[in-house]
Amino acid sequence: MTITLDDVASLLHIPIDGMLLSHGSIPREEAVELMEEYFGSDTGDALIKVDKTKGAHCRFSYLERIFKDRLKEQRDLAAEYGVTEELQRLRDQAVRIYLLYLVEITIFSDKSQWVVDVVYLEYFRDLDLVAGYSWGAAWVFHHFPGMRSKYVWERYVENIDPRAMLFLPLSGLGIVDNYINYLDALDLTRVVIAPYGEHRQARQFERVSLYSGWLRCEERMVRYLPEMVLRQFGWVQTIPRHPVQNAPFDVNLAEITNRFQCT
Repeated sequence: MTITLDDVASLLHIPIDGMLLSHGSIPREEAVELMEEYFGSDTGDALIKVDKTKGAHCRFSYLERIFKDRLKEQRDLAAEYGVTEELQRLRDQAVRIYLLYLVEITIFSDKSQWVVDVVYLEYFRDLDLVAGYSWGAAWVFHHFPGMRSKYVWERYVENIDPRAMLFLPLSGLGIVDNYINYLDALDLTRVVIAPYGEHRQARQFERVSLYSGWLRCEERMVRYLPEMVLRQFGWVQTIPRHPVQNAPFDVNLAEITNRFQCT
């Protein structure tokens, strides 16, 4: 079994269909410009934040402070003038601050625990398009780096060994042979093959979960091959194709996005 887009949709209820995230790293100067435009930050204040974090970042404490500032500014402005364009601008800034905080503590959480990558503001330029991104694919990519393992078992023999033995785990699991006895001893009644059958009323199965090929996030790419675990979807398991057939090496990042969106 493996993590799939259906797992993400069923457990987290975030979008798995749509545009793949395609940003790259940005310099501090660009981060300052994004903070000025979408946070309403003062230039000097933004410069101090990126200097302190030594990159295109700011701290969670800074997001909390300016979020409270924007809420107060909204209340004061609404009480005096009612609904205005300036009020809507302040609301949009508060929404972007909240969304950046949200994706950093859920989708892109890491061990730093105190810095936020400003580059993700690029996906909040147009708030109407936020739901059009495949945040679920980004979550899979970010939290399961082992999916992009390129360690190949040197003793693998094509058409003799199971395809699952082609790629070695990064650490901790060792050789598959060590687990054969445990797997053979499993009673079928104790194995849950399709775990979300009772959850389909809340979250329907989405066709994009069956997409086989490359996934991308930022400027990196990983193979996503759900046809190897069709039982997880409640289907009959067939013999999967070779990974290179689904995810050939001669593909670029733009092609990955196009193929995913055409699924």
